[in-house]
Formats: sequence, structure tokens, C-alpha cells
Amino acid sequence: VTSNLSSPDPVNFEFCDGSKGVKVIEGKLAPFLGKVIKFATSHVYSCSLCSQKGFICEICNNGEILYPFEDISTSRCESCGAVFHSECKEKSVPCPRCVRRELQKKQKSFWQRLNMDESLEEACTMFELSYQNT
Repeated sequence: VTSNLSSPDPVNFEFCDGSKGVKVIEGKLAPFLGKVIKFATSHVYSCSLCSQKGFICEICNNGEILYPFEDISTSRCESCGAVFHSECKEKSVPCPRCVRRELQKKQKSFWQRLNMDESLEEACTMFELSYQNT
């Protein structure tokens, strides 16, 4: 959406396709955007490529495909962006994906430190998680 600066009325907007006359003040923008959102979500659910961009809740693993735009029923991890059922995320701290990533980093670091001829016992202390209650 680009503002039509040549118009005496700054509330008029001109869309990329050149259509004019959609006015925010008249309440036409919200219904228009509602139709766009409905079309886009319908496309994601039915498109074989786009539908594969969903997430599976790693907390309950029930197999339901979740999408970030389902903001009423889903919640995203602020750190890694994983998507969960809102109810599951409320119950589970920390994020399973963040924990897995931290363990992967510590594993790589473990093998690097082990190659430096440090004692095995000292290197194993690296696997203690910084998260509590896990």
C-alpha cells in the first residue's frame, strides 16, 4: 500500500494494482484486509508446498500441524521461534528446541575440549544444563 501524495485527501491510498478509493476513514480497509487474510490462510492450508512450512508442537507431539498465524491457539518461543499450542507452552519451561540446541552446542564443545587432552571428567561437566528443572 502506497500513499497517493498527489491526492488532496491524505486518507486515500493507492494499491500496487492502481485501484483507488479504499479509505481507512470509511472503514473499508479492515474488511478488505480480512478477505486478504482469509485467502492467504486458505492457500497455506491447501497448498502442498506452503502447508509443509508448519510446526509440530514438540511438547505434546500430537501430530497436529501448527502455523504461527494461528495466534489464538498457538504460542511462539521468543528465543528460537518454535511454535507450540498455547496451553502446552504455558505448562512447559524451557522450550524443548532451545534445550536441544544448547545440548548440541555443548556436545560440539565437548569433543573440541576432549581433543585438547583435558580430563574426561572435567569435559563431562559441560553437559550440565543451564536451565533449571530439566
